[in-house]
Amino acid sequence: MAIPDFQTLMRPLLEVCELGKEYSDSEIAKKLAPRFSLTEEDFLKRHDKSNTLIFQGRISWAKVYLQKAGLLESKSRGHFSINDEGVKFLKTHDEINNKILSTVPKFRDWKYSKDDNISDRDSSSILNKFELESDPEESMEAAYKIIRRSLKDKLLAKILEQDSRFFEKLVLDLILALGYGDSFSSGEILGKSSDGGVDGVIKQDRLGLDLIYLQAKRWKDNIGAPEIRDFVGSLVGKQSSKGIFITTSKFTREAIEFASKVQHSVILIDSDKLTDLMIDYGVGVSKKFIYEIKDLDLDYFEGE
Repeated sequence: MAIPDFQTLMRPLLEVCELGKEYSDSEIAKKLAPRFSLTEEDFLKRHDKSNTLIFQGRISWAKVYLQKAGLLESKSRGHFSINDEGVKFLKTHDEINNKILSTVPKFRDWKYSKDDNISDRDSSSILNKFELESDPEESMEAAYKIIRRSLKDKLLAKILEQDSRFFEKLVLDLILALGYGDSFSSGEILGKSSDGGVDGVIKQDRLGLDLIYLQAKRWKDNIGAPEIRDFVGSLVGKQSSKGIFITTSKFTREAIEFASKVQHSVILIDSDKLTDLMIDYGVGVSKKFIYEIKDLDLDYFEGE
């Protein structure tokens, strides 16, 4: 079974708590896992970026929301317990989620703070806008992925508006930004009349003993095996064993298979990988906002 979202965990979390007994997040996780038929793999699954446990993290967020509604309370560090209000809420609500918690004044005061500039009249109309199926961290990560995907699409569209010469320079700038070459003077766009089937070259050392040749294709059609074969032939003519083929389109399966079998080191970068690298290494993009997420430094509070 899939790992339940944090809203789905709200009512079960209250149900497994006994009045007068304290629990830690990990203890509740062990109690709830069997209810959702989670495997050990599900239980130990982690987020890619933060490396935190997904199931336990969702329990933590469910706990935070229930605490803000006054249904759970914490009397000792790292532990919490259900209170009389929580027991009463269980008896009167068959379902518990963000929308239902928003009927609790204490929760509404926390969720819509005065700093949000939301009036009582407006809060009900925008309630759905603030409802998150995922917990806040996961929602932020999902939003980041959407923004990044949109930026990748805009980058590709902008690249295709430029001429081939601009794309060759972009490719050169990107490979240098990746750290290849000994300085930004070690890359060169080769003239069309003498390029020998390649568009640029990177000198890995000052004397030019180790060269990487580049092929840049600003195409909409997919790149097939014949184009890769021609590029490898150009590398042979240049007496080089290293090449990078970059395109604004995709590579066919035959092209990928051919590149993997040749003795030369030929790296293929399609439009998806190209725009990823441009974003990651700051080529053609600039920073707009930076959101820094912080968490408690427990070592600081433990003291000596």
